[in-house]
Amino acid sequence: MPDVSVHIASKHDNLRKQLIPEVFTNGWELLAFAAGLGWSIKKKQETPARGTLEIKIPSESNRRGDTLLVDIIAALEGGQADGGREEDEPETDEARRGIKALNPDTFGDRCRELNAYAHGGFDYMESVKENSGDSYREIVMKLIAEGPDPLVVDPLAGL
Repeated sequence: MPDVSVHIASKHDNLRKQLIPEVFTNGWELLAFAAGLGWSIKKKQETPARGTLEIKIPSESNRRGDTLLVDIIAALEGGQADGGREEDEPETDEARRGIKALNPDTFGDRCRELNAYAHGGFDYMESVKENSGDSYREIVMKLIAEGPDPLVVDPLAGL
């Protein structure tokens, strides 16, 4: 099975340029971090067909975080990437749906899902930068230490 290419939108160029290689050595590490953030706050964004940075996600590697997250998110979501949600298959238990989500034929869909979550994470970091003036490096360090700010995730939560 071939590698799948995903792209980081050009609107996130400043974020990418400041975090690679200062904080993340490779683009796939930034992608994995942002996807984990996007997934944790349940935020996905549209992804570009092309961007200023192309990341090839290898289908045959279990040594990279992006490849692992592709499968972890699919399994946790119970097959959402291939339409195997519980409402569609009520007779199938959660574990079977999770395993079905890891079908090699859906790898491309899972990579696009990962990228959508990554762009949700990028948008979160852009919002924090806009509101706080912190550098992207400071934002990443705060996320690692404290997690996402609930008021950035849902600004109306404090009302």
